[in-house]
Amino acid sequence: MGGAWLKQCGLWLLPSCGRRSTRRDRREHRCRHFAEAGQLGTKIKPENLAVAQRTGLERKAIYLLALRTGLRRREVEQLRWGNCYLEALHPFIQLRAAATKSRGADRAWLHYELTDQLALWRSMQMQELECSTMSPHELVFRHPSSVDTFRLDL
Repeated sequence: MGGAWLKQCGLWLLPSCGRRSTRRDRREHRCRHFAEAGQLGTKIKPENLAVAQRTGLERKAIYLLALRTGLRRREVEQLRWGNCYLEALHPFIQLRAAATKSRGADRAWLHYELTDQLALWRSMQMQELECSTMSPHELVFRHPSSVDTFRLDL
């Protein structure tokens, strides 16, 4: 059997480097095939997809907030929209003294990427609650990630 047959078959040799294919290579090929065909999204129920997208957006905002500002988990849990000044010239979060470990009311300056992510998260929450503005007393994150969830996400 010639190399053309092996190339056409696609199971024994990879045409780019001439080595035997592995399960991983075939799995990656299948993943690319499904992604290109658009068939992967059809097997997920729309309500499950919406929950997964919401959870992913929330976790991204939580992790970005923790990494960019250095806030502790407890401080992230107690953060309220009234403490977030996203529209300021230099966006920041005003930390409440009761919520911080040092009991000091500090400011945490926000990176533009984090500001955009928090604004997106706020608009998504407003759509869910069907309101035009968020209450300043409303928690930013209603379901913050636990330490176990964080470890699983790593």
